Amino acid sequence: MASLSLPALAFGPAPSASCARSLLVLTSEYAPYTWGGLGTYLHHALPLVAASGVEVDVVVSPTYAAEFPDVGHEVPQIESLCVIDSRLAQTRQLEMFDSYARSWYDSVFIQDASLAHIAVALRRQGRCERVVAAAHLPSYSGFSYFDRPLEDVQAQAEEALLFRHSDVVVVPSAFAADILLRVHRLSRAEIRVIPLAAPVSQRTHAHSVAGPMRVCVVGRLAKQKGLAQLCEVLDATPGHVARFTHIGRELDQRDRLLFESRPLEMLGQVAHRVVLERLLQADVLLSTSLHETFGLAVLEAMACGAVPVAFNCGALPELIEDEVDGFLLSVGDSHGMVRVLGELARCRETLERCRMAAVAKARRYGWQAHVDDLILQLFPNEHRCPSRNRLVFPPADHRVGHRGPGPRSQLAATNAEAAP
Repeated sequence: MASLSLPALAFGPAPSASCARSLLVLTSEYAPYTWGGLGTYLHHALPLVAASGVEVDVVVSPTYAAEFPDVGHEVPQIESLCVIDSRLAQTRQLEMFDSYARSWYDSVFIQDASLAHIAVALRRQGRCERVVAAAHLPSYSGFSYFDRPLEDVQAQAEEALLFRHSDVVVVPSAFAADILLRVHRLSRAEIRVIPLAAPVSQRTHAHSVAGPMRVCVVGRLAKQKGLAQLCEVLDATPGHVARFTHIGRELDQRDRLLFESRPLEMLGQVAHRVVLERLLQADVLLSTSLHETFGLAVLEAMACGAVPVAFNCGALPELIEDEVDGFLLSVGDSHGMVRVLGELARCRETLERCRMAAVAKARRYGWQAHVDDLILQLFPNEHRCPSRNRLVFPPADHRVGHRGPGPRSQLAATNAEAAP
């Protein structure tokens, strides 16, 4: 894959030369190359960072080369974009990067540990002031998002290298922070919890009062995502209770054969706007995932008014209050999920009550609040520049996570302990 360098795009008024801040984002996913949770995150966050006056460059090294053409019109504007083939040797990747990059960046925001070698090179060459690592899916004992043990071992080694050269590691949940404390022996002072966010709900109608519920399953089909448990739910749920739709990547032909005789509409990988459109129409979001370090699809479903029914694992209890704005079942309890779906189908009043509570909960997680907290970590000395007035920062004693009652209070406690 050849390097692609786009001309700089104007993004609002140029900041003053004396106080301009430059940000390099290193990622394995950015539209139109792949479209998963990481791509969704950057799609929402980076335009807000750029709109604040920060000059943003993106280097993407796709984890698979196939371009997803349907999202081409949704690519957010940024200062410039460079694409590097992930299959190249690291020395060749560094050569391509050097031909594109600036001589200096105020901050480097790295999204994938597989690109740690670029951040390390910048730091050793004295070409950046700060490195901030995002640990969206940290590996830990007994679980990895990879399917082969060798990749799991490699991922942990790359994470260790990245974290050793980072000033701070940003994680989306208290659960993810605990993983880093236990697995990588990081101190609390090196970790900041900044929850991800969800779009504002556009739903204008209540749930259907009769007929099968519309149930969405979002995410790739894999053992780690509860593939066997999903099959059990599909087999045991009567057709008059629910109609199921899956949105996301399939791993191979075997998965397609597995669902040929099961009642599951498979949309495949679609643009994020289509995901949100489907969630706006759904009654329930079913998550059979066995491990979650945040649960962005769950939060987006709540924002769209789809009530989550999920296993009580990972960070999901930080998002879902059982029987209030969703339902949490013991991990692996597929029969419990079938029972809950049946109860919601019989009592649409409960479904509607949970829907309203889910939308209210999701409103606490806004993208602007997330980006405000993130910029504090990317540019901690920003308040020292008096001529720059486009960014509005909290008082000096602000601690990430202090944003009112609810789930964020737990995160605030974690960050308060980490604060120096």
